[in-house]
Amino acid sequence: MKFVVRNVEADEIHFVQSGPVRFETDVGCLTADEGDFVCIPRAVAYRFAPVNGAMRSLIIESPSPLKLAPPAPFGMINFPRDVKHAQANPEMPPGGPTKMLLKTADGEHTVFRMPHDPLALGAVISENAPVWKLNLTKIQVMTYLPDGGPPTSFLASDAGEILMFNLSSRITNRPPVHVNADFDELVFYVRGPGAWGGCSEPGTLTWVPKGVIHHGPSENVSEGYVAWLLETRATLRWTSEAIAASELMETGEYGTHPSVKK
Repeated sequence: MKFVVRNVEADEIHFVQSGPVRFETDVGCLTADEGDFVCIPRAVAYRFAPVNGAMRSLIIESPSPLKLAPPAPFGMINFPRDVKHAQANPEMPPGGPTKMLLKTADGEHTVFRMPHDPLALGAVISENAPVWKLNLTKIQVMTYLPDGGPPTSFLASDAGEILMFNLSSRITNRPPVHVNADFDELVFYVRGPGAWGGCSEPGTLTWVPKGVIHHGPSENVSEGYVAWLLETRATLRWTSEAIAASELMETGEYGTHPSVKK
């Protein structure tokens, strides 16, 4: 990025599918690797770029503040050990003229031409910078023997319109047939070696809109897999580019729908 972004209307969660990725912000810097969630709160200026020339990531925006809020805080996440905060880099040069974009939800940008790099800082005075990272594999899956029960969210928005869950392999029975009346469901299959139903390609994204009956494949996969679930009260709409790159899915094993001709 040859410019700096400040999202003035939404918190952002960046999920790194492949990296590593360097994040520079006006509250410090950090490097994220595969499987890391990176939180950029509203109005924090930042830029990011791959360290080795290639990366893939997914960005979630929320108008309501996002925070780690597991119901079992001492069992699901080891905060002192696994939540890493951005650190000041006093050796970052002040830089020259820099373009800054103020980003809004309607897609319009206000552009500033700064006389120096706004991300160059000497020290972070607060105890913890609000920019943090946490790897998906460090979030413990919750299960309730003997049947397993539903997954448990580890991150939520203040308004309750966004919830995120670790949907990686765990000891549980197959989910029941059900209808989610309130949330669209997006499942992000990160990697194997095991498959989650019909999902075996790293980076596969599946979507079931609210009100659609679905079942879901078994999560009790002996080879293991890594995945996570996003629930959002917003009714999602795909772009034409996304529709062109996707295919219709059945909701029993989350594979290609039988009506799709190969």
